Amino acid sequence: MAPRSAGSTPSTLADRVREGLDACGAPWPAPIRHFPVLESTSDWLKAQARMGAATWTVVFADRQTHGRGRSGNIWHSPAGNLYLSILLPAPAVEARVAQLPLMAGVAVAHALRRSGVEVRLKWPNDLIVVAGKLGGVLAEAIGAASERRIVLGIGVNLNCRREDLPLPARESATSLLVESGVLQNAAEAAQSVLSETRVWYDALTQRGAGPVIAEWRRLAADWWWGRPVEVTIDAQALRGVAAGVDESGALILELPDGSRRCVLSGDVRALRLKE
Repeated sequence: MAPRSAGSTPSTLADRVREGLDACGAPWPAPIRHFPVLESTSDWLKAQARMGAATWTVVFADRQTHGRGRSGNIWHSPAGNLYLSILLPAPAVEARVAQLPLMAGVAVAHALRRSGVEVRLKWPNDLIVVAGKLGGVLAEAIGAASERRIVLGIGVNLNCRREDLPLPARESATSLLVESGVLQNAAEAAQSVLSETRVWYDALTQRGAGPVIAEWRRLAADWWWGRPVEVTIDAQALRGVAAGVDESGALILELPDGSRRCVLSGDVRALRLKE
């Protein structure tokens, strides 16, 4: 493909994202791909990774037909939002792998806050505001230990209205458009997410978990702490009160008997008074 002349308009959404990163001094080191529709950006990227795709390859789609959240939950993916996946190198320190969802949450929250919306974090991987859920991240390891890489999937509700989502998602979800009243630019959002992810990945792998955990705590939704919750771990439910995260990023759960347990991964939900 012939190079574009200086000052020409980027021809694709992927081009606009790449040129935006170049312009802000954060050139991207690998391919950036864009599709109008994919079943799942993470599944597409995992297939490419098995065929030798370069680390830091990015794919994003306008719409997904089989988007996924944690534990195989459906991630409803109507057009107008941001769905992207990044192929990350696995951190050399094993403990850092479990901290990647927290790192990604911090990075995406920073990117989305540029819209003027006060985005908060809920353990382990949700991006929320008081009105509901804006998005989430999902980190999946692929490959043998010596060749392991991480597919980081990110989904954010940019421009959907609640009525665009099927029940029951519309009861607990919102979007940046709903919260800010401003139509969001997908290319600018993707550019911000990618640049922040590079910054916070480097912080985690070069400086350790401390800065990431400290920033995650600062951005955490304080209305979650002190609430009774249920954490599902390998199909087993554990109930207690959410008390914060420890220095490793694990959820601190205060159990009914007064003891504490630190949970490294799991799905968490708030309990109603009658549960």
